[in-house]
Amino acid sequence: MPHYLLPLLFVSFLCASLCHTHPVATADDLISLFKHATGNTLQTDIEVTADLDFSSSNLTLPLGAFSNGTCVSFSGVIQGNGHSIKNLKMDNTNNAGYEDAGLFCSLKDATVEDLAIDSSCSFTGYSAGALSVLVTGLLTVKHTTNNAAVNGSWNVGGFIGFVQDMEQPIVISFEDCVNHANVTGDGDYVGGFVGYICNNTDIVMTISNSVNNGIITGSDYYVGGFIGDIYNNTNAIALISNSTNNGIVTGSYEYVGGFVGDIYININMTMTISNSTNNGIVIGDGCVGGLFGLIDFNIDMNMTISNSINNGNVTGSSYIGGLFGSFDKNTNMTVSIANSINNGIVDAEDSYVGGFVGEIGRNTNTNITISNSINNGNATGGFIVGGFVGVIYSESDSDSVTLCIMNSANKGSVSATDGMSCGF
Repeated sequence: MPHYLLPLLFVSFLCASLCHTHPVATADDLISLFKHATGNTLQTDIEVTADLDFSSSNLTLPLGAFSNGTCVSFSGVIQGNGHSIKNLKMDNTNNAGYEDAGLFCSLKDATVEDLAIDSSCSFTGYSAGALSVLVTGLLTVKHTTNNAAVNGSWNVGGFIGFVQDMEQPIVISFEDCVNHANVTGDGDYVGGFVGYICNNTDIVMTISNSVNNGIITGSDYYVGGFIGDIYNNTNAIALISNSTNNGIVTGSYEYVGGFVGDIYININMTMTISNSTNNGIVIGDGCVGGLFGLIDFNIDMNMTISNSINNGNVTGSSYIGGLFGSFDKNTNMTVSIANSINNGIVDAEDSYVGGFVGEIGRNTNTNITISNSINNGNATGGFIVGGFVGVIYSESDSDSVTLCIMNSANKGSVSATDGMSCGF
């Protein structure tokens, strides 16, 4: 077993030994557990025995949240048994005491299994996630579906709003989960599963056998089909495997990706995508990609993309790519793209357009390899367009990039209305 899963095993054993299981048959049963909670954490297990209808509950704040802004985290196992949360409509945008929205205010050392959040629910707040506003410890989500619209300003996700400031090792995993709902933010950090992952140490984030079908829309920066932004984490591992984004992803400004909008100033990070597909159209202004919008200012980073496909058309102004919008100002980075395909049309109004990568710029000690891969999508733009990579450039003698393209083919047409285009 990987070492990073041992804390999760310990927590599961501890809760199995110490936590009492509460059968929950009504919305009031669930609400009452938090009314009697003491301290900062409610530690118990919950067995959902029927659909929970909140239409007459008068619940206005997330479970565990109080009008003075405090939050009691839930810790334990929620066994949904295929039942649904219904008719919970929450809008806290004008609530001065607590302005966020979600079923829970915080999940800490928790497991959620076989639960559905029904389309009769909706969650609107400053930060919002249908399952929880915030994660403050280990979390496993399995066989869980969100159908409820999520709306907010910053930190908005189909399941989780944000994961922030964790100094202890944590593992957050989604397995066999689906978001069907639209997720909309009028600020930064909007994602189909998680809005924002920031300022954590020793974090592992996995999404496997999962799907986003919702339309993801951000009115500002950092928008992704699965994750809006991964920012300023140390010793981080992120894995997306056997997963698909089918939703349209739109950002009004920059850093928009079919999977992840932005990965920014992390230290010692590993990012792996395998056997995964983006089918959604991706639209933004700058740094827009079928999988990732922008990878920038990271130190000691390894990225592996294998057996993955972008089928969605990618549209923007500058730094537009079928897989990546831009790699910029990274140090000690290795990128491997293998056995992968871009089928989407890549179209920019302005410049720096590539069938795989729009821009590779101002990086230090960076090695990028593209092998056994194919670009089938047409790449068009105003200036500097390539079948695989739009532009590679540096600003100083310390910048150093090695790009290797082998056993790969560009089959798409390449055109630049104002000049400078090439097949690779």
